[in-house]
Amino acid sequence: MGTSKLARSALTLTLIIVSFLLFRGTISIFSSFIVPLALYIFSKDFSLVEQLTTTLAALILVTIFFSTQAFFMIAYGLLAFLLSVTANKSMFLKILLLSLGAAVSFIIAIQLTDLILGTAIQQALTSLAGGSQAGFYLFVLIEGVITGTVLNVSSYWLEKRLESNWSQNR
Repeated sequence: MGTSKLARSALTLTLIIVSFLLFRGTISIFSSFIVPLALYIFSKDFSLVEQLTTTLAALILVTIFFSTQAFFMIAYGLLAFLLSVTANKSMFLKILLLSLGAAVSFIIAIQLTDLILGTAIQQALTSLAGGSQAGFYLFVLIEGVITGTVLNVSSYWLEKRLESNWSQNR
């Protein structure tokens, strides 16, 4: 890894840690926008091994400092991967894949966090949904659609912005 890539990896890790520090509890949805976007944007020209190394380093740091967010960090890494895989797809297909990927990975992360760490995230969200299990899944699906849409729009906007800045600086 060159100096530039190492610096971008360090910046990515810093953004991830700051995101987890700032956005806890009910506002942790903001991490679902920031973390995958940071992993995607700052590692655009990384090889797969370099991307996985940065994501693994983030997972290790998150597990050490924010253990209840470890499975969500894995979900965010998968969302960043989905962003890179769908980069050249239509906007509708990207939103659909990112939304479904976010919803499914959030459900799995919630259930694994509850099972392994003994939290009651699913129970709390089910209570918010009026005690209905279907309401819980609808709630997570809506969160997935919001996350998928925000990731798609913001990654598109950031890429265009960075491209114009890079072309002006050359």
